[in-house]
Amino acid sequence: MGQAPSGKVGAVTLPDGLAFYQAAAEPADDDRDDGPIAIHKLGLSEVARIHAEMDALAKAAGFADRAAFWKDRDSKKDLVLPATDAGGGVSATPTRK
Repeated sequence: MGQAPSGKVGAVTLPDGLAFYQAAAEPADDDRDDGPIAIHKLGLSEVARIHAEMDALAKAAGFADRAAFWKDRDSKKDLVLPATDAGGGVSATPTRK
């Protein structure tokens, strides 16, 4: 993929690009007033909520937290599916936090 001469990418780099982005990010539901920043914050709070649930489940299973669970799970190679159609196309080295 090529790179823009400015080194920047995305609609925001075009003339009136920020206005274009803001219009494209407008919610489809007119009853909502969530702009892109509010939607991003909601996403971050959902990730934090899901991580807290994962930590609780890991603790209930006897681990300190989700990181300890993943470390233990990753050490058990018999639980890793091959990155093939037969294995569901799952990567053997997923990115986790």
